Amino acid sequence: DEFGTSEKFECCIHLLTEDNDYLEFTGSSIASDRLADAVVKDRPIIIDLKRAGTFRKVVMNKECIRTTTADIMDEMFHGGSRNLTSSAAGKLGCEKWDAVVLPFCRTDSPIGAISIIHPELPAEFISLAKVFCRQISIAHRLVHEAAQARLVEEALRSSKAQFSNALQIARLGPWEYDVLKDQFTFNDEFYNIFRTTAEQVGGYTMSSADYARTFLHPDEIQMVGEEIGKALATTDPHYSRLLEHKILYADGAIGTISVRIFIVKDDQGRTVKTYGVNQDITERRKAEEELQQYRHQLEELVAERTEELKKELIHRKQAEEELQKAQKLESLGLLAGGIAHDFNNLLSGLFIFVDMARRNLGKKDTIVRECLDEAMGCCSRTRDLTQQLLTFAKGGMPVKKTLALEPIIQKTAKLSLSGSNVHCNFELPPTLWTIKGDEGQLSQVFSNILLNSRQAMSNGGLITLAGGNVELRKNEIIDLPEGSYVRIVFSDQGSGIKKDVLSRVFDPFFTTKQTGSGLGLATSYSIIKKHEGHISIDSEVGSGTVVTIHLPASKDAIPEERTELPADLKGYGRILFMDDDEVICNSVTMILEEGGYEIVCAKNGEEAIALYRESFQAGNPFSAAILDLTIVGGMGGEKVIRKLQEIDPQVKGIVSSGYADSPVLSNPAEYGFMGDIAKPYVVDDLLRTLNTVLRNNAENG
Repeated sequence: DEFGTSEKFECCIHLLTEDNDYLEFTGSSIASDRLADAVVKDRPIIIDLKRAGTFRKVVMNKECIRTTTADIMDEMFHGGSRNLTSSAAGKLGCEKWDAVVLPFCRTDSPIGAISIIHPELPAEFISLAKVFCRQISIAHRLVHEAAQARLVEEALRSSKAQFSNALQIARLGPWEYDVLKDQFTFNDEFYNIFRTTAEQVGGYTMSSADYARTFLHPDEIQMVGEEIGKALATTDPHYSRLLEHKILYADGAIGTISVRIFIVKDDQGRTVKTYGVNQDITERRKAEEELQQYRHQLEELVAERTEELKKELIHRKQAEEELQKAQKLESLGLLAGGIAHDFNNLLSGLFIFVDMARRNLGKKDTIVRECLDEAMGCCSRTRDLTQQLLTFAKGGMPVKKTLALEPIIQKTAKLSLSGSNVHCNFELPPTLWTIKGDEGQLSQVFSNILLNSRQAMSNGGLITLAGGNVELRKNEIIDLPEGSYVRIVFSDQGSGIKKDVLSRVFDPFFTTKQTGSGLGLATSYSIIKKHEGHISIDSEVGSGTVVTIHLPASKDAIPEERTELPADLKGYGRILFMDDDEVICNSVTMILEEGGYEIVCAKNGEEAIALYRESFQAGNPFSAAILDLTIVGGMGGEKVIRKLQEIDPQVKGIVSSGYADSPVLSNPAEYGFMGDIAKPYVVDDLLRTLNTVLRNNAENG
C-alpha cells in the first residue's frame, strides 16, 4: 500500500510454501486490472525455486540482489514464452525499469521475498529497502510471538482447568503449611473434599489449631499432631509419610482421607514448610469393607461347601464300601443259595425220616433212640447253618410283621448267655417304637452279636443293651434316608478287635475263631440290610466292642396273638403236593399219611394243574394243595395257584420254599395262598400248618 501511493515505485510480495520449494505470489502494489491485462488470466504466479536463479539466491542466501524488470518477470512467469514476459513488462510500461529483490525473515529463517521495480532506482534506496525488510521481519516475528503467547496462555488455562478437574475427579486436595507462620494454605480442590468453600470457611489460610478444630475428627487430633511433630523433627531431607485418618465433613458426616506429607528444610536443616496432598478415600474404604465382608462371607461359604464336599466324599467312600460289600455278599449269596437250596431239599428228607424213625421206636430201643436223637440234633445244627447261608443268599428276604423289640432282645439274651458268667444290663425304655421285621431273623442277629461278646469275655463281664427312638437327618448315616428309627446298642467289656480285622468282620467266611464258620456277622449284616436298616461296629483292643443297629420305626400297635391250636395235629382229606424232588415227595407222603391224610404228588406245575382239574371235575376235589414256589425248568407255585383258582375259586393253597426270593412268602394271602411252610420240614410244623389252613377254612365256611 505504501509503495502504491509513491511515485513510480511498484512491488510484489512472495511467501515461501511449507516445503520451501516455491514462492507464491501474495500481493502487489500494481493495480489488479493492469496486472490482469499484463498476464494470462487465471494463471497463478508461482516461482519454482529450482529453476529461478535470482529469487533462489535471495531466499537461500538471505541477500539483496539488484537486477532488471525483465529478469524478474521472466522468473515470475517461467514456463511461458519470452514474448509473454516481454509483453507483460511492456504492457506495464516497465520493461526497461530497474528492479531489486530483497528477502525478509522470521528470526533467522527466510519466509519470503519482496520484488521492487522503478524506472531508475536511486543508490540510497537499497539501504532503505533493507531497513524496510528488516522492519517487516520484526513485525512478523512480533505477530508470531503474540500468537504463540496467546496459544501458550490458552494452553495454560486449559491445563489448569484440566488439572482442577483431575483433582476433583480424584478427590485430591493439595495444601501447604508454613511452620514459622503456623499457617496452612489451601485451594478450592482442598475445600471440595470437605464439602465446603473458602467463602464459607473464611479464606484460603488458617492456623493449625483452626484446621484441627474444623476438619479433624476428635479421635484423630492427637495422632495427626504426633505425625506433624515427626515431620518437623526429622533430619531426613527426603522425608515422606503416608497416613490415613478420619475427618469431619462440613455437613457433620465422618469420612476418611489419605494424606501424603513432604517437607522443606532451610540451610540450617530446620523444617520450615510441610506440604502434601489429601485424597478422600471414604468411598474406597467403604467399598473395601464391603469387599472384605463379601470375602469373609465367600470364605465361610467356601469353608461350608468344602466341609460338605468332605462329608460327601466320606459318604461316597462309605457308599462304595457298602456297595462292594453288598456285591460281594450278592455274589457269594448266589453260590450259597444254590448250594443251600439243593442241600435243604436233601435235608428235608433226612429230617423227616429221622423224625419218623424216632417217633416209631419202641420204648426198649434206648440205644437206637439216643442215636436218632443225636442225629436229629445234627440235623438241627445243619438246618441252622443252611438258614444262615440262605439269609444273605438270594432267598433270604424277611417275612415282616409288626414287632416290639424289647421282648425279643430279652428272650434272645437269656438263651444266648444261659450258663455263662456274662451278665446283661438292659436299658430298653417302655416307649421304644415298634418296627416291621422278621422275628426269627432279628433274633438270629441279636444272638450272633451276643455270642461274639460272650466269647470275647472268657473271664466274664457285662453286656449293656440300650435302646432309643431317634430321628435321623439326611446323610447322617450312610444309606439311610432321613426319618424315624429305633436304635439298639450292644456294648461289651471284651478284648476288642484289631483295626486291620475290624474292616473285614462283615465279610462272609471271615473269622478269627478256630471253631467259627465266618457267617455270623455276614448273616447279621445281610438281615439288617434287608430290613432297610444299618449295622456298624466300633472297637479298640482292650476297650471292648460297641455294635449299633438302626431299624426303621413303624409305630404301629402289636396285633393280638392268635390262640394256639390243640396238641392233636391229626387230620383227614386229600392233599395235592407239588415238588420236583423225589426224596421230599416220599418223606412228605410218609408224614401226611401218618397224620391221617391221603396224598397225591406232582413233579411240576402242568402235572399239578391236570391232577387238580381231573379231581375237581370228578367231584372229588383236593382239600388243599401244597405247592413248591420254585420248580427247576417248569411252572412254579405262584403261577400254578392262579391256574387252580380258575378251576376252583375256593382252592386252599399253601406255598412251600427252601428260601424266599419272592414277596409271596412275605404276604401269601395277596397271591392267593392261605398259608406257608419253609423247608426243611419238621413233622409238627407241616402238620400244624395244614391243620391251621383246613381248620380256618372250615370255621369261615
